[in-house]
Amino acid sequence: MRVETWTAVREAFAAAMDAPPGEREACLARLPRDVRDEVESLLDAHDTAGGFLESPDSAGGPSSGSVIGAYRLLDKIGQGGMGVVFRAERSDGEFRREVAIKLIAGRHFAAEAERRFIFERQILARLDHPHIVRMLDAGIAEGHRYLVMELVAGEPLAAYCEARDLPTSARLCLFRDICDAICHAHQNLVIHRDIKPGNILVTAEGEVKVLDFGVAQLAMPEGATAPMTGALVRAMTLAYASPEQARGEPVTVASDIYSLGVVLYELLAGRNPQSPANLPLDTALQRICREEAPRLPRLLPDDLDAMVRKAMAKDPRARYGSASEFLADIDRYLSGRPVLAQRPTLRYAAWKFVCRNRWPSAVSAALALSLLAGMAAFLWQHQVAERERALAQSRFSQARRLIYTVIFDIQPKLETLPGATALRATMVNSTLGYLQEMEKNAGSDPAFLRELINSYVELARVQGDMSGANVGNAAVANSLASATTLLRRLLALDPRGPKSLATAVYVYRYMSSQRLQKGLQAEAKDFAGMGVDTARQLVRVQPGDENQLTLANALFAAAGAGHSLDSFQQALAIYQALLDHKPGDPTLLRDAALAHKNIAGFYIEQHRAEGLDEAGKALELDRRLLAMNASDPRAMLDVAIDLGQMSSSYQAVGDAGRAISFAEQSVNLRQKILDANPDDVRALDRLAWAQSMLAFYQAEAGLEGARKDLMQSDSLYRRLRSRTNLPNPSIASFAHVELLLGEWEKRQGQIGPGCAYLRESLGLYRQWKEFEGSSDIALRETAFREGASCEGR
Repeated sequence: MRVETWTAVREAFAAAMDAPPGEREACLARLPRDVRDEVESLLDAHDTAGGFLESPDSAGGPSSGSVIGAYRLLDKIGQGGMGVVFRAERSDGEFRREVAIKLIAGRHFAAEAERRFIFERQILARLDHPHIVRMLDAGIAEGHRYLVMELVAGEPLAAYCEARDLPTSARLCLFRDICDAICHAHQNLVIHRDIKPGNILVTAEGEVKVLDFGVAQLAMPEGATAPMTGALVRAMTLAYASPEQARGEPVTVASDIYSLGVVLYELLAGRNPQSPANLPLDTALQRICREEAPRLPRLLPDDLDAMVRKAMAKDPRARYGSASEFLADIDRYLSGRPVLAQRPTLRYAAWKFVCRNRWPSAVSAALALSLLAGMAAFLWQHQVAERERALAQSRFSQARRLIYTVIFDIQPKLETLPGATALRATMVNSTLGYLQEMEKNAGSDPAFLRELINSYVELARVQGDMSGANVGNAAVANSLASATTLLRRLLALDPRGPKSLATAVYVYRYMSSQRLQKGLQAEAKDFAGMGVDTARQLVRVQPGDENQLTLANALFAAAGAGHSLDSFQQALAIYQALLDHKPGDPTLLRDAALAHKNIAGFYIEQHRAEGLDEAGKALELDRRLLAMNASDPRAMLDVAIDLGQMSSSYQAVGDAGRAISFAEQSVNLRQKILDANPDDVRALDRLAWAQSMLAFYQAEAGLEGARKDLMQSDSLYRRLRSRTNLPNPSIASFAHVELLLGEWEKRQGQIGPGCAYLRESLGLYRQWKEFEGSSDIALRETAFREGASCEGR
């Protein structure tokens, strides 16, 4: 069967499935004979399959008034092939908030529905943009998977524009926000695949929200030849589908660009250019694949018609290369500049210049005409430069997509694959080669230089990831050298540009962190100081909350590099001032909590009661964050760290009972984090450390439970050592655990097992070269003294 025929079959099958029984025959009668035969065969197979094609919950499911997780369903607000959406509110009394909850619908293969649902959750989790509906929570309750999303009170895009009779400029401003949202999705390697006005809401304040990523980037499994149910055959809306979608071909970013063009046409003209409704399916498909859209109404400028036609070109290669290019052309039109969609003729360039610069008198007009030839030549050169810049940006966009694929998709999977380090190195080197080629053509564009700098720093993060196998410090040094060379060029070109100064702060902070990991304290402190100085300059050039936050982060990095209580307190003061403006901002809450934690650490080292107060403030802030998203592993870890610090604070002031209580809470939460992701080596390391601290506190208090927790710590550290090389802090803690177990067994008369533990402790202390203080040295000496009594045993 040809691709075109199969596309027609799956669309007709879906329509027949949705049609009332009395209208199905009329629906089939309009189909070509070959298409009708296939559809009738599929309908017969579906009808004879009975409940086999239905998921277990298809006959019923949650309804208004039901409780899903922490939420009570209020009323149904939407339904599609993928799922049903309810308006809901929290029912656990923690706080009141209305949300939208999406549940898997019944008419799917259950396994396929769950795969799509989980994929939508993963997509929404990586998208963070003001014009994309946010995912707040997710989970399973009573056998139903659900997503909790931001509840958007708004109208569909077309209805919003028509109800207010918005002028063209206002409609273009809304479309800008849509392009910006899709651009963010594409940068995160997400293709929406169903862009249409119905999936775009506009709030009463005029804020755009793009919805429904349920079919985003969901291709059929390799080797599959036909979907199995009506719901699964439709991964598009025909009125907004691209030719390649209509033909059933693989979907790329270019398909989303085409759909954006259709949406813009409908916004401007008030009608859909493809208009497949009430047409036979084969006619509708032919219109989409072969017929050019009608011209926009004559009252609209030619520039807008050219832009729509470029976006809706039948050949994907002739469309805009990215959503950001489309967005840039909208901006050019709104500011009266030449658009790239138009042929750059001399007459056109001159006319756009005159429109932007209307002279107030005939004398001025005459002067303009006398200068026109020279200005037109200048504009022509400018247009050529614009095209070259657009080409360079397009090539860099390809490189950036490659980098994102290597860093965020392929590399994490290869990290856990035994023997994959050489393959990781090859892939990183390929990415590096692409970047180096782009660097040769960087020119003097500050925005392009900033993109290159950020890409080199991100690449260095992968090359030097210390949490697993890495491809070598030399590669990290080379990437960072390229970043710093480009940074010097950037600051020479744009010494007071706010975005360039912010990029410099970012690079200095990373350089400081990287030097600190290598133990180069002085260099780390120098880079951190450069970051603070640059951040202060940034605030002077452009005051504002965003740049104040940059300064606070730079102070925080400097405090860590220089072990400076004063710098932590300065950073905290800025975080708290910003929280006064945005009391519920998750990033600010976490930053302030981190500052409190670090300040608490200073006081705990000095056995001062202020440490308990600071640790308590950090715990309060992090619990607020966890309440916003109870399943967020990062928020859970932050609370677990706070509980551990509360335990250390109470231990420092001599309250062993409360120290042990908070240590137990920390262990329980870390165990929960590890259970959710058993392959996470860092989670295992953190749990082993927390378990050992609980055991140490119990041993110091002389409690019987100490031995059980020491044995648990021993088991966790041995498991960790079998999977990775132990970092120095873990070696120290493991050695202390073995020492205490050895002493315990010897006191009980178990000399053989006790000596085995002591020999293990001695081996670990010999492996650990970096002692942090006199207490570490004392423990090592105790291990050697106890071990000496085991000689010959």
